[in-house]
Amino acid sequence: MTATISARPTRATLVKAGAGAAAAAAGLIAYGAYGDPSAPDNQKSAVPFLIGIAVVVSAIVFGLLVPRALRAIEAGAPTAARWCLGHGIASVVLLIVFWSGVTLIVGAAAVLLAAVGRRQCTGRATPYSVALWLAGSAIAVTVVWTVLTNTVLSN
Repeated sequence: MTATISARPTRATLVKAGAGAAAAAAGLIAYGAYGDPSAPDNQKSAVPFLIGIAVVVSAIVFGLLVPRALRAIEAGAPTAARWCLGHGIASVVLLIVFWSGVTLIVGAAAVLLAAVGRRQCTGRATPYSVALWLAGSAIAVTVVWTVLTNTVLSN
């Protein structure tokens, strides 16, 4: 008897990943507002709203989009790589609103999809590698830029 091992994350794993991405985004939002001593008060008053937006975006991404993409990857559908690349490209495009934390959420979803896609892929894994590179770079740029603007460039 042979056992089939599925590389697809469970619903609980997706909930944990979504909660982790939302928490990381909330931390980045709070650090971006409160870490800069010269930040105006209206920037600090927007933090609860931005955290709420991050939670909603995380719920949509990890509750609706990622499960659909995972089903496509598991089925070996031709659209599977497009789902993954779409998340990776979106994380790069969302760098223009790096302060909102959305880049971290979409980037985390792209990294998760790329990891599962590369593990599941029987042919070429290039689209998954590109998405992993794009999302990882977007996350790194977001974190580095936030830290730099609050420490080095704020003086």
